[in-house]
Amino acid sequence: MPDLDYDAEAARIAAELPRGPRVVIIGSSAFWHDQSLETSAALGKLLAGLPELVLITGGVGGAGESVGRAFDAAARARGSSAEVYHILPHHEFTWDYGRTLYAGQNMADRREVLGRLASLYIVIEGGPGTVHEARVALARQAWILPIGWLGGCAGDLHAELECPAGLDRALWGCLGDPASSPTDSAQAVWELTRDLIERGALA
Repeated sequence: MPDLDYDAEAARIAAELPRGPRVVIIGSSAFWHDQSLETSAALGKLLAGLPELVLITGGVGGAGESVGRAFDAAARARGSSAEVYHILPHHEFTWDYGRTLYAGQNMADRREVLGRLASLYIVIEGGPGTVHEARVALARQAWILPIGWLGGCAGDLHAELECPAGLDRALWGCLGDPASSPTDSAQAVWELTRDLIERGALA
């Protein structure tokens, strides 16, 4: 797929998603912080309580899978539809939960498309690939919520970015505070996400 039009590819993927606020999880494909898994699981469970939320992952393990599986299980336990979507390059595998959609021929293509799919990106740890996705999203003026105390790209982003205008500074601060617990951080992200949804800020 030479000279892929990333905007057009993102629009094609978006057309396959249900209506509702879209949230993308980006971050490490394998955790190194010993509290990242607990934080991710707590976050997925809380996000499942937000009506009509569409959760999108980059189709790899670590942050996306941990949040995604917790979201899926919690939504099903509530008796509601679990809208989880994974974005992977063409010819990759299909996940055993949620729905897998395909964009681009390689992970670089996929990252470009993923960074164009939503108005909110939650960052958990992360390396160079996450940096790529976050930069694409920031260039589109998307909201970024990095759980900075877990380190990696999320740590760098929380240190670099100011609390976005209109968001609760205490909740933002919690995301970068090493004294925060997994439960505290998940709750802070949930409250910030809920606020953005209630304000109509998420596509």
